[in-house]
Amino acid sequence: MNKFLGIVLAVAVSVMGFAGTAFAGSYYATLQGTHSDYDASGIDLGNGNGGGLGFGKNFNRWLAVEATADYLGNETFGGISFAGRSLGAWIVVDPTVATIGGMPLKVTARAGVTRTKLQTTVGNFYDTDPAYGAGLALGVSKRVDVTLDYRHRSMDLPGTNFDFHTVGLGAKYTF
Repeated sequence: MNKFLGIVLAVAVSVMGFAGTAFAGSYYATLQGTHSDYDASGIDLGNGNGGGLGFGKNFNRWLAVEATADYLGNETFGGISFAGRSLGAWIVVDPTVATIGGMPLKVTARAGVTRTKLQTTVGNFYDTDPAYGAGLALGVSKRVDVTLDYRHRSMDLPGTNFDFHTVGLGAKYTF
């Protein structure tokens, strides 16, 4: 097991071990479909569809930590096929900013670290880098939010910087 996966698992286990809960429904799970655009040192390499899963713990009504696993899609460019995968640990801030038809609208900001794997026909590359994102969440019921977000991840590879720009549409279930 690589060191990063061990760190993510340790963070997730320690978060779950906090005594008590901040309020009812302090844990949540996410599921989303994604579309990623890839570029290397400013050169557009194409795009791909993927998806992701997440698990988080709310500390109060606007602050959480979250662990994610994402498939960032695959593409072929210049005869080289590649696919991206990412594990992330995030701090998430999502205050309610308005109410639409009785449903709370939250603005979401996230910052964290991701361990990204770029699997190619010429080899596999791994990198751990800071990541960030922003989005919206609409509370369609007491426990379910519909989410729309943007996340940016990057990899420093030999001779280039590889970026993933990902837009996701999904759901968040609080339990």
